[in-house]
Amino acid sequence: MTVYTLKGSIMKSKILKFIIYTALIFAVAFISGSAFLLPDGAYINLADAVIYLIALTSPLYISLPSCIIGTVLCDTAIGSFNFIIATLTVKTVIVISVYFIKRLCKKELEQDMLICAVGAVTVLGYFAFGSDVRYEAIQALVSAVLYLIISGIYRYFKKSNEVQK
Repeated sequence: MTVYTLKGSIMKSKILKFIIYTALIFAVAFISGSAFLLPDGAYINLADAVIYLIALTSPLYISLPSCIIGTVLCDTAIGSFNFIIATLTVKTVIVISVYFIKRLCKKELEQDMLICAVGAVTVLGYFAFGSDVRYEAIQALVSAVLYLIISGIYRYFKKSNEVQK
């Protein structure tokens, strides 16, 4: 009987960690989605950089729903209703692309180059839905640079922790 209770506690703990982690990723995706509002009503967000990193470091069953829901709700919150379908489509393709890049490429440099190239999905995807290519290109470029900085810091600390163990 004690073993069953212990197993139940461990399972509840894992479920709680999963819920907290998913909620945290959702919140980060939501907040990063509305970073820079421009005077003409357009906006450039940093969500792609965050999504690249989340998709690289998290399992697909966490990263996909968290990133999609976070960014779609961000579009809703800032009043960009006309881009909800575009965001749903583009962010899904981004997360799945990064997932496959992570599985197929083991070298970090190759991963980073291909992940930055996924920015083309943002440009082409939103352009297909009627967005201005200039803003999307700037967003993809800024997201790629920010991703390279954040992933470099992440990998540095990850390697530091592995060395200490």
